[in-house]
This record gives sequence, C-alpha cells and structure tokens, in this order.
Amino acid sequence: MRLLALGLASAALALLLAARRRKAALRGPDPAREPYSLLLTLEGARLRGVREGDVSVSFASAHDRRPHAKDGAIDEVWREKLASGARLFDQTKFRLRRIARTAAGVEMEVGLTRYKEYIGTHAGGRVLALQAAAEAAHGERRAHLSCALGCEAVLLTRERQVVLLRRSGATASHQRLYNGPSGHAEPAHAGVETHGGMCADSAAARVVRELFEAIVQEVHEETNIPKESLSEPLLIGAMEDSRLKPDLLFLLSTSLDAAAVRACYSRGATEGWESDKLVFWPADTIDSCSLPLTPVTRAAIDCFKIVDKR
Repeated sequence: MRLLALGLASAALALLLAARRRKAALRGPDPAREPYSLLLTLEGARLRGVREGDVSVSFASAHDRRPHAKDGAIDEVWREKLASGARLFDQTKFRLRRIARTAAGVEMEVGLTRYKEYIGTHAGGRVLALQAAAEAAHGERRAHLSCALGCEAVLLTRERQVVLLRRSGATASHQRLYNGPSGHAEPAHAGVETHGGMCADSAAARVVRELFEAIVQEVHEETNIPKESLSEPLLIGAMEDSRLKPDLLFLLSTSLDAAAVRACYSRGATEGWESDKLVFWPADTIDSCSLPLTPVTRAAIDCFKIVDKR
C-alpha cells in the first residue's frame, strides 16, 4: 500500500512539473533575461556622454523601412494587441537604420516609420521571417522591420540614487518589469512627419533636437519632476533588444533628492498610467540590481557603468 501511495505521489508530481513546463513554454522566455546587443558605447572615449551638438543625422527616405508582400499582417497584429487591452497609439516614429561613433561624436541614419509598423513587424516569429526575407532581398536583415527608435534614461537623484519605474499592466510589453523613464522621440514635435518638407540640413537639425528634448519630456511626463530640475541629457549609448528594436540611452540627473522625486511622482504624472511603482537603487551598485529589469534598462546600466565618475 505504501509503495502504491508513493507511486501515485510520484506520478502526480511528474504531471504537475510537466504542466508547469508547458505553461512556461506558452509564456515564452523570461523577459527579465531577454538578450540584447549594444549598438554603441563610449568605451575608450574618455567622455561622460555625447552632447546634442556632437550628434549628426542623415534624415532621408532611403532610411525608411522597405515594404514587404505580407504587410497586411501588420493590421492583424495591431488589432490583436488592442483587443488584449494594451493602450496603443499609432503615431509616426523615427526609424534607426545605423548609428556609429566618429572622431567628432556620433552619427546616425534616421528614417520614418509608424508605431503600428513596430508592433506588426517586431512581433513573435514574424520578426524572424522578415529578417530572413530582408537579408535575401536586400542584404540588410532589418530592411523590412520598423526599428522604431526609442529612448531611455538613467536618471540620478542628488544623492546618486537611480530612479526606476515598474511598468504597469497597461503597457504594450515587459509588464511588471522595472525600467528608467523611457519612450519615443516624436517626429510630429519636430515638424518632420514626412520627408521633403524642408531642406535636408534643417530637417536633420530638428531630428537631433527632438531626440534630446524627447528624453527630458519623457522623464517629466513619467515622474512629474519639473524640467528645470533636470540636467542636460548626455547620450551614453544605444542598444537593440532580441527583436531588433533600438533605443538611445541617456544619462540625466536631477537636483532633487529621492524624497522630493517620490513626492513629485505621488502627486501624479501625465503618463502615470505607464507605471505603478517608483523605487530607487544606489548608483554605485546598480550593476548588481536584483529587481527584474527590461533589456533596455540592463543595456543602459551597462553603458552607465562605462561613463560613471569620469
């Protein structure tokens, strides 16, 4: 009887473990361990960050996403995301084609895309199929991808605490993970939602200005910290996640201490729905942070540790 009971218990345990494995497989890989690649760092540059005046941009339709025969799937994926309850807004975004360091600073090739294209082309297995098709047709695996350019900040308080926000369930991805203030630069704010409306140099200058202004705006809208309490943003790197979604990584500081930052956040932020918790982590030990972090945030920390205390 005892052997029978032990056998039944072992079988039940095996079934439970199998069910957990199936459930984990359905969820996919742990997003807090999602791999990423650094597209740009300041390793060896002896800089604390790159200022706006040292960034140059080529802004042209040649850097836009190339259409694909099965682009009808973009609308299908978008509708599915909306049905899931995610708060999504289809607006024009900048598209990063290339970024590199130069002797003078940083140069980028930037085009235009839409947020719907990002959701539709970087989703699940579709991103792999589009990479293969683009490599075969154009010799450039990102050619059919939106590559909508995001931004994230490593934000330091007066006493060198890193500000982290827990993403709410209403966000489109990485819910319940922690990140710094983040978002996207907006072509509409720069007056460049289409190509050809002004001379190339003027358009490029507007793009650069918006890339730097956007991260200040995101910090303000997500934490309610007054803009006048924020430092000039410094570009410290760039990354892409496992689905080739790129982000620019910035370093900012605030003259406020952690208590004052928490007070600002508690009074309500314009984009407060994107997070449900604000926490702090000492900058000196941020590379050993035990919180579950988005891949963009882990990449930003990598770049921050390179430039910190220079």
